[in-house]
Amino acid sequence: MSGYYEYICDPCSAGLILVFAYPLIGNYGVAPPAGAQGYAQAVVVRESCSHPSHHLTTSSLPAFLATQGIPLLSEVDTRAVTQHIRISGEVRGVVGAPDSQPPVSYPEAALPLTPTSWEEEPVAVKSDLPPLAVLDLGAAAAICQELKRLEYPLVVIPATQPVASHLPSECTALIISDGPGDPGVYRHLLPELQQLTTCLPVYAFGLGHLLLALALGGDCYRMPCGHRGSNYTVQTLPPVTLGDATLEPMHITSQNHGYAVLESSLLGTQLEVSHRELHDGTVEGMWHRSLPLWSLQYLPDCSRLTLDQTEECRAFWSYIRKVGS
Repeated sequence: MSGYYEYICDPCSAGLILVFAYPLIGNYGVAPPAGAQGYAQAVVVRESCSHPSHHLTTSSLPAFLATQGIPLLSEVDTRAVTQHIRISGEVRGVVGAPDSQPPVSYPEAALPLTPTSWEEEPVAVKSDLPPLAVLDLGAAAAICQELKRLEYPLVVIPATQPVASHLPSECTALIISDGPGDPGVYRHLLPELQQLTTCLPVYAFGLGHLLLALALGGDCYRMPCGHRGSNYTVQTLPPVTLGDATLEPMHITSQNHGYAVLESSLLGTQLEVSHRELHDGTVEGMWHRSLPLWSLQYLPDCSRLTLDQTEECRAFWSYIRKVGS
Protein backbone atom coordinates (compact mmCIF):
# COMPACT_ATOMS: atom_id res chain seq x y z
CA MET A 1 0.00 0.00 0.00
CA SER A 2 1.48 3.35 -1.02
CA GLY A 3 0.75 6.94 -0.07
CA TYR A 4 0.92 6.64 3.71
CA TYR A 5 3.85 9.06 4.00
CA GLU A 6 2.08 11.67 1.86
CA TYR A 7 -1.06 11.59 4.01
CA ILE A 8 0.88 11.75 7.28
CA CYS A 9 2.79 14.79 6.02
CA ASP A 10 -0.21 16.46 4.38
CA PRO A 11 -1.20 19.62 6.31
CA CYS A 12 -4.82 18.60 5.68
CA SER A 13 -4.20 15.79 8.20
CA ALA A 14 -3.53 18.25 11.03
CA GLY A 15 -5.55 17.29 14.09
CA LEU A 16 -6.51 13.85 12.72
CA ILE A 17 -5.84 10.33 13.96
CA LEU A 18 -5.18 8.45 10.73
CA VAL A 19 -6.54 4.89 10.64
CA PHE A 20 -5.22 2.93 7.65
CA ALA A 21 -7.57 0.17 6.54
CA TYR A 22 -4.91 -1.65 4.51
CA PRO A 23 -3.37 -4.36 6.75
CA LEU A 24 0.36 -3.67 6.16
CA ILE A 25 1.73 -0.14 6.32
CA GLY A 26 5.36 0.94 5.92
CA ASN A 27 6.54 -1.82 3.59
CA TYR A 28 8.69 0.53 1.48
CA GLY A 29 9.68 2.84 4.33
CA VAL A 30 10.04 6.58 3.89
CA ALA A 31 12.59 8.90 2.30
CA PRO A 32 11.76 12.24 3.92
CA PRO A 33 13.48 15.34 2.57
CA ALA A 34 15.28 17.70 4.91
CA GLY A 35 12.82 19.54 7.11
CA ALA A 36 9.95 17.12 6.48
CA GLN A 37 7.09 17.56 8.94
CA GLY A 38 4.32 15.18 9.89
CA TYR A 39 0.95 16.73 10.66
CA ALA A 40 -1.17 13.76 11.78
CA GLN A 41 -1.93 13.58 15.50
CA ALA A 42 -1.47 9.80 15.57
CA VAL A 43 -1.30 6.80 13.23
CA VAL A 44 -3.22 3.55 13.74
CA VAL A 45 -2.39 0.41 11.70
CA ARG A 46 -2.98 -3.33 11.70
CA GLU A 47 0.68 -4.16 11.09
CA SER A 48 3.63 -1.81 10.89
CA CYS A 49 6.71 -2.76 8.88
CA SER A 50 9.95 -2.02 10.77
CA HIS A 51 12.26 -3.45 8.09
CA PRO A 52 11.24 -1.86 4.78
CA SER A 53 12.61 -2.80 1.39
CA HIS A 54 13.17 -0.07 -1.20
CA HIS A 55 16.31 1.33 -2.80
CA LEU A 56 15.37 4.93 -1.86
CA THR A 57 14.41 4.21 1.73
CA THR A 58 16.27 6.18 4.38
CA SER A 59 14.07 5.36 7.38
CA SER A 60 11.36 3.00 8.50
CA LEU A 61 7.92 4.43 9.13
CA PRO A 62 8.04 3.78 12.92
CA ALA A 63 11.41 5.51 13.15
CA PHE A 64 10.18 8.51 11.17
CA LEU A 65 7.06 8.86 13.32
CA ALA A 66 9.21 8.67 16.46
CA THR A 67 11.35 11.58 15.27
CA GLN A 68 8.18 13.56 14.58
CA GLY A 69 6.64 12.80 17.98
CA ILE A 70 3.63 11.13 16.34
CA PRO A 71 2.25 8.12 18.25
CA LEU A 72 1.98 4.85 16.32
CA LEU A 73 -0.54 2.22 17.45
CA SER A 74 -0.34 -1.20 15.77
CA GLU A 75 -2.01 -4.60 16.13
CA VAL A 76 -5.43 -2.96 15.74
CA ASP A 77 -8.26 -4.38 13.65
CA THR A 78 -8.38 -1.26 11.51
CA ARG A 79 -10.95 -2.70 9.11
CA ALA A 80 -13.39 -3.08 12.00
CA VAL A 81 -12.62 0.51 13.02
CA THR A 82 -13.20 1.60 9.42
CA GLN A 83 -16.58 -0.15 9.31
CA HIS A 84 -17.59 1.54 12.56
CA ILE A 85 -16.61 4.97 11.19
CA ARG A 86 -18.53 4.36 7.99
CA ILE A 87 -21.67 3.72 10.04
CA SER A 88 -21.21 6.31 12.78
CA GLY A 89 -19.27 8.97 10.90
CA GLU A 90 -15.99 10.54 11.95
CA VAL A 91 -15.60 10.45 15.73
CA ARG A 92 -13.23 11.98 18.25
CA GLY A 93 -10.61 9.69 19.73
CA VAL A 94 -7.52 9.51 21.87
CA VAL A 95 -4.41 7.31 21.82
CA GLY A 96 -2.99 6.53 25.24
CA ALA A 97 -1.75 3.86 27.64
CA PRO A 98 -4.30 1.24 28.81
CA ASP A 99 -4.37 2.60 32.38
CA SER A 100 -4.48 6.29 31.39
CA GLN A 101 -7.58 8.40 32.02
CA PRO A 102 -9.43 9.68 28.95
CA PRO A 103 -9.28 13.44 28.48
CA VAL A 104 -12.13 15.64 29.65
CA SER A 105 -12.17 17.39 26.27
CA TYR A 106 -10.76 16.81 22.81
CA PRO A 107 -9.16 20.05 21.62
CA GLU A 108 -9.25 21.03 17.97
CA ALA A 109 -6.01 21.43 16.01
CA ALA A 110 -4.58 24.94 16.17
CA LEU A 111 -5.67 26.68 12.97
CA PRO A 112 -4.71 28.46 10.81
CA LEU A 113 -1.45 26.57 10.47
CA THR A 114 1.76 28.55 10.75
CA PRO A 115 3.18 28.43 7.21
CA THR A 116 6.36 26.36 7.19
CA SER A 117 6.90 25.74 3.48
CA TRP A 118 7.60 29.27 2.31
CA GLU A 119 10.41 31.72 2.78
CA GLU A 120 9.48 34.76 4.84
CA GLU A 121 10.35 37.05 1.92
CA PRO A 122 8.56 37.02 -1.48
CA VAL A 123 9.84 34.30 -3.79
CA ALA A 124 12.10 35.97 -6.34
CA VAL A 125 11.87 34.84 -9.96
CA LYS A 126 13.64 36.45 -12.91
CA SER A 127 10.60 37.62 -14.84
CA ASP A 128 9.05 40.79 -16.19
CA LEU A 129 5.58 39.41 -15.55
CA PRO A 130 3.44 40.82 -12.72
CA PRO A 131 3.47 38.69 -9.57
CA LEU A 132 1.09 35.91 -8.66
CA ALA A 133 -0.44 36.20 -5.18
CA VAL A 134 -0.88 33.05 -3.09
CA LEU A 135 -3.08 32.94 0.00
CA ASP A 136 -1.41 30.21 2.05
CA LEU A 137 -3.87 28.28 4.22
CA GLY A 138 -1.31 25.59 5.01
CA ALA A 139 -0.26 24.37 1.58
CA ALA A 140 1.88 21.24 1.41
CA ALA A 141 5.57 21.62 0.60
CA ALA A 142 5.23 19.95 -2.79
CA ILE A 143 2.60 22.50 -3.84
CA CYS A 144 4.96 25.27 -2.81
CA GLN A 145 7.71 23.77 -4.96
CA GLU A 146 5.36 23.49 -7.94
CA LEU A 147 4.35 27.15 -7.65
CA LYS A 148 8.00 28.17 -7.54
CA ARG A 149 8.50 26.48 -10.92
CA LEU A 150 6.06 28.84 -12.63
CA GLU A 151 7.29 31.83 -14.56
CA TYR A 152 5.61 34.36 -12.28
CA PRO A 153 7.13 35.97 -9.20
CA LEU A 154 5.21 34.81 -6.12
CA VAL A 155 3.91 36.91 -3.27
CA VAL A 156 2.83 34.62 -0.43
CA ILE A 157 0.22 35.85 2.05
CA PRO A 158 -0.23 33.84 5.29
CA ALA A 159 -3.82 33.23 6.34
CA THR A 160 -3.15 35.12 9.57
CA GLN A 161 -2.48 38.38 7.68
CA PRO A 162 -4.83 40.81 5.89
CA VAL A 163 -4.91 39.83 2.24
CA ALA A 164 -5.45 43.19 0.53
CA SER A 165 -2.63 44.95 2.38
CA HIS A 166 -0.12 42.36 1.16
CA LEU A 167 -1.19 42.34 -2.50
CA PRO A 168 1.27 43.95 -4.91
CA SER A 169 0.08 46.95 -6.92
CA GLU A 170 0.04 44.84 -10.08
CA CYS A 171 -1.09 41.27 -9.61
CA THR A 172 -1.76 38.61 -12.24
CA ALA A 173 -4.11 36.42 -10.23
CA LEU A 174 -4.87 35.08 -6.77
CA ILE A 175 -4.43 31.44 -5.83
CA ILE A 176 -6.18 30.27 -2.67
CA SER A 177 -4.34 27.20 -1.44
CA ASP A 178 -5.38 23.99 0.21
CA GLY A 179 -5.27 23.57 3.98
CA PRO A 180 -6.76 21.69 6.93
CA GLY A 181 -9.85 21.91 9.04
CA ASP A 182 -13.16 23.73 9.18
CA PRO A 183 -13.52 26.55 6.62
CA GLY A 184 -15.48 28.46 9.26
CA VAL A 185 -12.17 29.12 11.07
CA TYR A 186 -11.23 31.44 8.21
CA ARG A 187 -14.38 33.58 8.11
CA HIS A 188 -12.27 36.65 8.89
CA LEU A 189 -10.92 36.40 5.34
CA LEU A 190 -14.30 36.31 3.58
CA PRO A 191 -14.99 40.07 3.19
CA GLU A 192 -11.61 40.64 1.56
CA LEU A 193 -11.96 37.58 -0.68
CA GLN A 194 -15.39 38.72 -1.81
CA GLN A 195 -13.93 42.08 -2.81
CA LEU A 196 -10.90 40.56 -4.56
CA THR A 197 -13.05 38.25 -6.71
CA THR A 198 -14.35 41.31 -8.54
CA CYS A 199 -10.91 42.52 -9.63
CA LEU A 200 -8.65 39.45 -9.96
CA PRO A 201 -8.79 36.03 -11.63
CA VAL A 202 -8.99 33.46 -8.83
CA TYR A 203 -8.11 29.78 -8.80
CA ALA A 204 -8.89 28.01 -5.52
CA PHE A 205 -8.34 24.39 -4.56
CA GLY A 206 -9.01 22.24 -1.50
CA LEU A 207 -9.86 24.46 1.44
CA GLY A 208 -9.64 27.45 -0.89
CA HIS A 209 -12.51 25.97 -2.92
CA LEU A 210 -14.67 26.03 0.22
CA LEU A 211 -13.68 29.60 1.11
CA LEU A 212 -14.53 30.80 -2.38
CA ALA A 213 -18.04 29.41 -1.99
CA LEU A 214 -18.43 31.06 1.42
CA ALA A 215 -17.09 34.40 0.17
CA LEU A 216 -19.71 34.55 -2.58
CA GLY A 217 -22.65 33.66 -0.35
CA GLY A 218 -22.62 29.87 -0.43
CA ASP A 219 -22.35 27.49 2.52
CA CYS A 220 -20.44 24.36 3.52
CA TYR A 221 -21.21 21.33 5.67
CA ARG A 222 -19.23 18.71 7.53
CA MET A 223 -19.27 15.36 5.77
CA PRO A 224 -20.09 12.23 7.82
CA CYS A 225 -16.88 10.46 6.79
CA GLY A 226 -15.08 12.89 4.52
CA HIS A 227 -13.04 11.95 1.49
CA ARG A 228 -9.81 10.36 2.71
CA GLY A 229 -7.77 8.33 0.27
CA SER A 230 -7.45 7.62 -3.44
CA ASN A 231 -9.60 6.49 -6.38
CA TYR A 232 -12.41 9.00 -5.96
CA THR A 233 -14.09 9.32 -9.36
CA VAL A 234 -15.00 12.88 -10.36
CA GLN A 235 -17.11 13.82 -13.36
CA THR A 236 -16.86 17.10 -15.28
CA LEU A 237 -20.34 18.47 -15.89
CA PRO A 238 -21.04 19.85 -19.38
CA PRO A 239 -20.78 22.42 -20.71
CA VAL A 240 -17.56 23.41 -18.96
CA THR A 241 -14.76 25.39 -20.54
CA LEU A 242 -11.89 27.30 -18.99
CA GLY A 243 -10.62 29.98 -21.30
CA ASP A 244 -10.39 28.25 -24.67
CA ALA A 245 -9.95 24.74 -23.23
CA THR A 246 -12.53 21.98 -23.02
CA LEU A 247 -12.08 19.96 -19.84
CA GLU A 248 -11.66 16.20 -19.59
CA PRO A 249 -14.91 14.34 -18.74
CA MET A 250 -13.63 12.11 -15.90
CA HIS A 251 -10.89 12.22 -13.25
CA ILE A 252 -9.52 9.65 -10.80
CA THR A 253 -8.47 11.64 -7.75
CA SER A 254 -6.89 11.48 -4.31
CA GLN A 255 -8.59 13.56 -1.65
CA ASN A 256 -8.18 14.54 1.99
CA HIS A 257 -11.01 16.75 3.25
CA GLY A 258 -13.90 16.56 5.69
CA TYR A 259 -16.07 19.46 4.47
CA ALA A 260 -17.91 20.08 1.21
CA VAL A 261 -19.85 22.84 -0.53
CA LEU A 262 -23.63 22.71 0.03
CA GLU A 263 -24.91 22.71 -3.54
CA SER A 264 -28.33 24.18 -2.72
CA SER A 265 -26.63 27.22 -1.19
CA LEU A 266 -25.12 28.21 -4.55
CA LEU A 267 -28.48 29.44 -5.88
CA GLY A 268 -28.21 33.17 -6.48
CA THR A 269 -24.39 33.26 -6.22
CA GLN A 270 -23.71 32.84 -9.98
CA LEU A 271 -21.48 29.92 -9.09
CA GLU A 272 -22.10 26.78 -11.10
CA VAL A 273 -21.04 23.24 -10.26
CA SER A 274 -18.38 22.10 -12.73
CA HIS A 275 -17.28 18.81 -11.13
CA ARG A 276 -19.13 16.20 -9.09
CA GLU A 277 -17.96 13.12 -7.15
CA LEU A 278 -19.83 10.11 -8.50
CA HIS A 279 -20.13 8.07 -5.28
CA ASP A 280 -21.90 10.61 -3.08
CA GLY A 281 -22.59 13.51 -5.45
CA THR A 282 -20.54 16.10 -3.57
CA VAL A 283 -19.47 19.32 -5.29
CA GLU A 284 -15.85 18.94 -6.46
CA GLY A 285 -15.48 22.04 -8.63
CA MET A 286 -17.12 25.37 -9.45
CA TRP A 287 -16.96 28.19 -11.98
CA HIS A 288 -18.52 31.65 -12.07
CA ARG A 289 -20.90 32.72 -14.83
CA SER A 290 -19.42 36.18 -15.37
CA LEU A 291 -16.13 36.42 -13.43
CA PRO A 292 -12.83 34.55 -13.98
CA LEU A 293 -13.24 32.36 -10.90
CA TRP A 294 -12.62 28.61 -10.79
CA SER A 295 -12.11 26.10 -8.03
CA LEU A 296 -11.44 22.42 -7.45
CA GLN A 297 -11.75 20.32 -4.30
CA TYR A 298 -9.08 17.86 -5.44
CA LEU A 299 -5.87 17.34 -7.36
CA PRO A 300 -5.20 14.36 -9.65
CA ASP A 301 -4.27 10.90 -8.42
CA CYS A 302 -0.59 9.86 -8.66
CA SER A 303 0.39 13.52 -8.93
CA ARG A 304 -1.75 14.76 -6.08
CA LEU A 305 0.37 17.77 -5.26
CA THR A 306 1.23 18.80 -8.79
CA LEU A 307 -0.45 21.91 -10.16
CA ASP A 308 0.22 21.53 -13.89
CA GLN A 309 -0.90 17.93 -14.44
CA THR A 310 -4.61 18.62 -15.02
CA GLU A 311 -6.34 20.23 -17.97
CA GLU A 312 -7.99 22.64 -15.51
CA CYS A 313 -4.66 23.87 -14.13
CA ARG A 314 -2.98 24.14 -17.53
CA ALA A 315 -5.97 26.05 -18.88
CA PHE A 316 -5.87 28.45 -15.93
CA TRP A 317 -2.19 29.26 -16.44
CA SER A 318 -2.89 29.75 -20.16
CA TYR A 319 -5.77 32.08 -19.31
CA ILE A 320 -3.84 34.31 -16.94
CA ARG A 321 -0.90 34.49 -19.35
CA LYS A 322 -3.31 35.62 -22.06
CA VAL A 323 -4.85 38.21 -19.74
CA GLY A 324 -1.43 39.38 -18.57
CA SER A 325 -0.22 39.91 -22.12
